[in-house]
This record gives sequence, structure tokens and C-alpha cells, in this order.
Amino acid sequence: MNENQLEFCNVYGVKLSKVDKVQALRQIVQWGFEKKSKYVIFCNSHTVYEINKNNKIKKAINEADLVLPDGFSVMIGSKLNGFPQARRIAGPDMMMQVCRKASENSQKIFLYGANKQTLEKIQKILKKKFQNIKIAGAIAPPYRELTEEEADSHRNIIQKVKPHYVFVGLGFPKQELWMTQNRGRVEAVMMGVGAAFDFLSENKKRAPKLMQNIGLEWFWRFLQEPKRLGPRYLHANSYIMKRLLRDLINRR
Repeated sequence: MNENQLEFCNVYGVKLSKVDKVQALRQIVQWGFEKKSKYVIFCNSHTVYEINKNNKIKKAINEADLVLPDGFSVMIGSKLNGFPQARRIAGPDMMMQVCRKASENSQKIFLYGANKQTLEKIQKILKKKFQNIKIAGAIAPPYRELTEEEADSHRNIIQKVKPHYVFVGLGFPKQELWMTQNRGRVEAVMMGVGAAFDFLSENKKRAPKLMQNIGLEWFWRFLQEPKRLGPRYLHANSYIMKRLLRDLINRR
């Protein structure tokens, strides 16, 4: 796919890419081969809710090279707003597909986020799952705002090892802001995969396939972390449900 042919639809303020899983993977791999400095975002109801409150986050999301619907409600919103073929594209699943392609194509990956122990677990699991995978390096940044010197140092380390893909697991919206700040500075495809680091390292258990398929992965995560995720899902899900209902009523 030529990137100039990419089409988008507006879903409650988010500029979502009109691509399926196969097209998204093909585009990411093509950018990887070309060493393009691009970034990919996976959008859920929390993303939609936050961008309508914060223009800085909205700008970071809508300037991304690919914005994919990682959420059942966002997928439905896409179907109602110009992309009837929309399907959910989850960040953890796409990360594994890109790792598989990287392994097959002798491309290098880099891990940025989480902590040292989690990154060590992820590297062991990836090497076991993909025999030929090339992990160029990994950085666990501190849980605070980086100094200018630290940000430059991390960027220089990544540039020195020349990865094709950088998986960014800083959580929303920190990872999205990091990627937009580094497009044009990091010559690789950056992917904000969030909770994928926790799932892959087995620090947290991912929802069963059935719950993923019927749009209840958020509920599984809520049951695991009710205090942290309860307020988030309450506000985000109620917000996007109002928008979906409004769309359905207008269509009728």
C-alpha cells in the first residue's frame, strides 16, 4: 500500500485509519524496510475521551501515521462514521505480528518502557517464541519526566543500534507524546503498545479470547485493577456510549 493512498474517517474527534489488520501490518512492515520515521497509535474509548479534553493529546493522536481501533466501541464508531468494514486491531496482537515479520525478515526491534525486570522477561519470551528475532536493545526510562539530557541519551542509544521497529510501552498518553516528539529523530516505526508489555511479560493476564471477541476485554482489565481503571472506564465508556447512541438515533 502506498502511504499517500491511506484514507481516514473521523470518529468523535479521532482521525482513524481506514485499514484492516492485513493492510496495517503490510504498511508497518513496508515502513520498517524503508527505515521511515513513523508512529502508530491504537485507539480505545479512553483515547477518545481524553482527546476531547486535551488539545495537546489530540494533536499527538491525529498527527500519527496510523491510528487503529483498539476497542470495540471505537470499532463500532468507525462503522457508523465512514468505515463499515472496520474491525478491532489490538496493540498486543499487532506487536506480535510485527515481531513475527521482523524475525522472518532479519529486521531489528527495540523495547522502550516498563522496568528492567519486565524488559528482561519480554526479551526471553520473544527469543523463545521467535527463534531468529533480533532485539537491538531495551531501555526502561524512569517513572518521571525525563531531563533533556536523558531524552537525548535514550534517542542516541536507539539511533546507534538502528532498529526497524520501536515498541513503546509507557502507557497512554505518555507514549503517544513521546512518539510525536521523536518522529523525525528516531529512524524507525514507533508503536505505542501500552499494556502489551505487561501481557507479554505475564505480569498481568490478558482476557480470554471470548471476552476479547465480544468487546469485554475492558471489563476483564477492570476486574483486575478496579481502583485504577474503574474511574477511567466509567467516564470513557459512558462518554463514547452517548456518542454511539446519538449516531444510531440520527441514522434511524
